[in-house]
Amino acid sequence: MDSTCDEHTGDSPASEHAEGSTDGVPPRSGRPPRSRAPRLWPRRRKITVALIATVATASLALGADVAVLAHRPERVGIAMPSTSSSAAGETWLILGTDSRATVPGEQSRYGTTQDVGGSRADIITLVRPSEMGLTVINLPRDLTINSKGRELDRLATTYVSGPQNTVNALCTGLGIPTTHLITIDMAQFADIIDSLGGIEVDIPEPVRDAYTGLNLTSAGPHRLTGIDALALVRSRHPEILRDGTWVAMSEADGAQRRSESTARVMQAVLSAVEKRFSNPLALHQLAHTVAGNITLDSNTGLRDLAELGRHASQAKKAGSTTIIDLPTEPRDESIVVSPNHESRELLAQYGYSPKTCHPTGT
Repeated sequence: MDSTCDEHTGDSPASEHAEGSTDGVPPRSGRPPRSRAPRLWPRRRKITVALIATVATASLALGADVAVLAHRPERVGIAMPSTSSSAAGETWLILGTDSRATVPGEQSRYGTTQDVGGSRADIITLVRPSEMGLTVINLPRDLTINSKGRELDRLATTYVSGPQNTVNALCTGLGIPTTHLITIDMAQFADIIDSLGGIEVDIPEPVRDAYTGLNLTSAGPHRLTGIDALALVRSRHPEILRDGTWVAMSEADGAQRRSESTARVMQAVLSAVEKRFSNPLALHQLAHTVAGNITLDSNTGLRDLAELGRHASQAKKAGSTTIIDLPTEPRDESIVVSPNHESRELLAQYGYSPKTCHPTGT
């Protein structure tokens, strides 16, 4: 009896657990031997290091790309006006000039600037971004304003003395305090349109203009290249096809049609740019093209442009982009127009009043 108990006690499972396993099988309790644990950390460390290296490389590439973008635009020193109006907000002034330094296509399509001795402002557009949307106000190039005391100037020719003179004239004559300036010449305008793959513009009726090479022989949507879009916004002597006959428009009507065409092109450009926001590669290419084809005031940076682009994208998606042609009245049945009560009321809605805007250094 005693002998049986001694044998059982020596061979009991409890005794085996107390002394540990001797046949290579892990005991039922306690941690497995470390020699058996999978070596996961070295592998995770390699993956982590690789990810960090990838992110660092991408960051360096992005930093280099941003640096390149930052140096692509030309710069011009502008003293921006001050304003006492709290409603004026942020105002971008976009000027399309008729500089002949570089022009797309044939030089003969664009005439000369010998009569004024320099470049003029062909397109004068105000862009006002806000959380409520984007407002674009097109100003007629032939609008006359009191820019210097009682002296009348056409907006187009204020640029002959340089962009600072145009900024000051808008402030003194219309109460518009510019906060950011973008200037684009004819060749740059065409390059930007072409970088978008052209733009889709709806043409109300067939139109042609021998002076600019415009020749759209059918109404409806047209895919315009950079040169075609430039011909449209520069057309001042259009002929319209009505009842099978080409009819020349008067100078005053031609100037009005030009303003309407500019508005259509602006809307088409905004639509084309908005589509690029969903494609990072296309957006990257567009950013480099635009940056290399504009001139900015010295205080406007890439962050300002990116913020403007963000507002434009949000406004397009929300359908809150408003494009306005400033109402005017003709002077002596000519192409020259003047501000009227309606135009002053419109500008006042946005906080623009001559008494509240003060050119710097004048």
